[in-house]
Amino acid sequence: MNSIIIGTAGHIDHGKTLLIKQLTGIDTDRLQEEQERGVTIDLGFAFLNKYISFIDVPGHERFVKNMVTGVSSIDYVMLVIAADDGVMVQTKEHFEILRLLGVELGIIVLSKIDLVDRDWLELVKEDIRNLVEGSFLEESQIFQVSSKTGEGIKELKDFLLTLPDTITTQSENKPFRMPIDRVFSMKGYGTVVTGTVISGLCTINEKVILFPQNIPLKIRGMQCHGNDVVKVGKSDRAAINLQSLEKSVIKRGNFLGSSEVFYPTKIITCSLRLIDNSKPLSYNSKVRIHLGTGEYIARVRIIGSDLIESGMETIVQLIFEEDICVGFKDRFIIRRLSPMTTIGGGIVLDVSPKILRKKEIESAKILQNLLGLNLKESVFYYFNINPNRFINLQEFSQKFSVFPSEIELILQKDYSKEIILSLDKCFMLKSDFNRIEMNIIEFLYKSHEKNSDILGFIEIDVISYLGLDMDTGIKILSYLDKKKIVKRFKGKVALFDFQVKLSSEQNNIIAIIERELLMSAYKPPDYKQLKEKVNLDEDEFNKLIIIMRERDILQILEGKIMFHQSLIDKGQDQLTEFFNVNENGSVSELKELFQTSRKYIIPLLNYYDSIGLTRRDGDKRRLNI
Repeated sequence: MNSIIIGTAGHIDHGKTLLIKQLTGIDTDRLQEEQERGVTIDLGFAFLNKYISFIDVPGHERFVKNMVTGVSSIDYVMLVIAADDGVMVQTKEHFEILRLLGVELGIIVLSKIDLVDRDWLELVKEDIRNLVEGSFLEESQIFQVSSKTGEGIKELKDFLLTLPDTITTQSENKPFRMPIDRVFSMKGYGTVVTGTVISGLCTINEKVILFPQNIPLKIRGMQCHGNDVVKVGKSDRAAINLQSLEKSVIKRGNFLGSSEVFYPTKIITCSLRLIDNSKPLSYNSKVRIHLGTGEYIARVRIIGSDLIESGMETIVQLIFEEDICVGFKDRFIIRRLSPMTTIGGGIVLDVSPKILRKKEIESAKILQNLLGLNLKESVFYYFNINPNRFINLQEFSQKFSVFPSEIELILQKDYSKEIILSLDKCFMLKSDFNRIEMNIIEFLYKSHEKNSDILGFIEIDVISYLGLDMDTGIKILSYLDKKKIVKRFKGKVALFDFQVKLSSEQNNIIAIIERELLMSAYKPPDYKQLKEKVNLDEDEFNKLIIIMRERDILQILEGKIMFHQSLIDKGQDQLTEFFNVNENGSVSELKELFQTSRKYIIPLLNYYDSIGLTRRDGDKRRLNI
């Protein structure tokens, strides 16, 4: 049997609190001020049995923010309307808020029927039907009750008791999340937070994160309906005792959640709709955002327009004044700063967006398409809007607010069909990979044709030219290298079968340069001397030197000093033998070891430092161990 949360909604003094007391025996007005004034100010909580909890919300216009906090986590609503007053201002506002928050299940309760006659009752019911026409309550049953006489209470209670068997709630295989609506301290226990679990499962002694502060916490104990429990799940009203955390650190609007899924942000992209008959909202307006149990101030950046008109839906970015933490497709309410009226609501589409400029309408439209998609469809759509890069599980997890394992299950089903390519737990559509592979081959083929005497091309330049991010580019080139389609060397890349074609004259010149470097040992001729020796112009000489370096024939050190690679390798062995006997060595000692001068030994030693063989220690060198 599922646990469910039933929330109330309706105008002030329409009997919501008294109705819950009649159903449960619990007075949800816990504050002294509420009891003295007879007005609900903050949220009240009660339970009918272990499966059914109630959240009672205030009906006064001054406390709408508390009402939004309450209904943000409900599964079912009772829209309570007093028979003597009928549909009132806050009835309409509460009903609009319910629709904006995506509440889909509920009933209508017509209270105080003992105060009116039958004819008046029929008129009120007609007004109610006009109000809910075309909404989730259009076909709803209207329960007629009197909390004073008890009429209709049993029928309503019997109906509510059937709901846990008929309402399907989310599976527990979701990230744990519990928005906090109360925080207090208890002597001998410490800090306790309460809230409604809106997804997932949490067990005692489990580690969770307090968001948006990003503080890791351990759970000492938990209660549900006043009883100690070892776990809480979706739609449970929970009180959680936190270990080693001061009450002052937490406030309403924070939430406890899974560490690998959520993270703080100050900007979200969302779909926003203004309600009918609201005043237009201009670009960069400052508004109140009611999200989960929190209330925040944000600026509205409209994409593609300077204004949102009444009844209009569009993509916006909300820029918050403080860190928040949200989930994909979370719903929120938007209200003006002054006067504090509800003007619309929205759905979160991107929890970690880049900042969009006003003219980036296409980017906005792409996001809007996510609204009607399920998780699998959203994952594949995300591949399609990111065709030139690999996407890891963590990115998917954070974008769609699900466990990485849930994403992996979706993707695994398509590995065997060769729809998706996986490299190092990163994923790309095979069709996109094949297209990029062909682009790389085509680019390298044409580049080799134009530059047949160049061994390869700088990887960074190739990746940039093809419009790939660096991580994706390196992954693809590494994969193609293993498949012997390309070859990677010294930060360059070429087609695997490509060979530089040199003339016999060029090969002879290379042999001359190589002989000169070997004969001179650690006192090589300089750049100018070598060029004059082979009698080449600068461009042709440079071309051959680069080929020799790429073929590992020589190394070019600082100051354009060139050593034969075999001498560089031999020098490593000499230094290792020297330092096996000597703790360190001065420049003079090492100069004698190599039978060279200071002009050459300094670049040599700097090179060996750079590859990690040696390290400088004052004016001496020692083996880098």
